[in-house]
Amino acid sequence: MRHGAVRRARGVTESSKGQQTLLRHGGLAPATLRQVMAQFPTGVTVVTTCFGKVMHGVTANAFTSVSLEPPLVLVCVSKGGRFATLVENAGTFCINILADYACDLSDRFARKRDAGEVMFADCTSGQTPAGAPILTDAVAYLDCEIAATYPGGDHIIFLGLVRHAVRGETELRKPLLFYQGRYHAIGRTLNSP
Repeated sequence: MRHGAVRRARGVTESSKGQQTLLRHGGLAPATLRQVMAQFPTGVTVVTTCFGKVMHGVTANAFTSVSLEPPLVLVCVSKGGRFATLVENAGTFCINILADYACDLSDRFARKRDAGEVMFADCTSGQTPAGAPILTDAVAYLDCEIAATYPGGDHIIFLGLVRHAVRGETELRKPLLFYQGRYHAIGRTLNSP
């Protein structure tokens, strides 16, 4: 084997210098998974929390309902960041489901920045009983208490017991969608009940 060549065997790469590294889950590149997952449209949420006097929020589209009885949802957030630590310490979080005109708000909370009131300037309509901000541009929100936390690769999975769920005027406000790396709004209805 020539210098710098790589040999693949049983999930391990090995250079001629003898260094070994595990392949990423069978060789699947993160960019490939990102491209495939871009084919799945999702809603867009901003997850908020408050611990002490520190408010923080992040944009998340890895969110889903888990159970109706008991009422459970889950959200995945990047591990190692300040937000995940604040949620763990607070024990609560709020899922704000964004309206289709709230692209700028989604972008604001997607940027890495310090927590604090500046992040929430001119965009809150109140707070949950635990103090998490409720966003004005949410079509609905869910006030959650952590039921469980699970590791999820480069993310943390928070399973939340829903304490309060509030739905806005859905006839007037439609949810923001994310598909193929871009924001979208709901178009025509293909099948209605």
